[in-house]
Amino acid sequence: MSDEIERGLRLLGDRIIAILKLQAPQPPRSRFGNPYATGRLRDSIRATVLNQNTLSISFNRYGIYTDFGSGNERVQSTGPFGMPARQNYTRGTGGIKPQYWTTLTQYQDELTGMVEGEVLRLFEQNFKTTTTRNR
Repeated sequence: MSDEIERGLRLLGDRIIAILKLQAPQPPRSRFGNPYATGRLRDSIRATVLNQNTLSISFNRYGIYTDFGSGNERVQSTGPFGMPARQNYTRGTGGIKPQYWTTLTQYQDELTGMVEGEVLRLFEQNFKTTTTRNR
């Protein structure tokens, strides 16, 4: 069953990576683009399954500063489902303004549904249920 759990985590990781790559700071193709973005941060986003039961998301170290800001613009993380909506790049004063590009708030229902569906599938596939009659 651990192979099945790993498979489910990989599916979840693939979806999260697709979301994050869309939300990562983008090169300046429009007036909303980040003038400092090159695409390297977006290309560095990876999902890895550790010990067959943990999903790890990683990206270039500087991504944390574009996500949560720096200097007097910095904010604290509240987890992927508690963050504000993604923000377009705007110039900060005394630091980088947070862009919240790792937020998953608007995808919470979809991602939760994926996990619930995989758990149900695994349960149905690996456990037999029995019913008893009341006399």
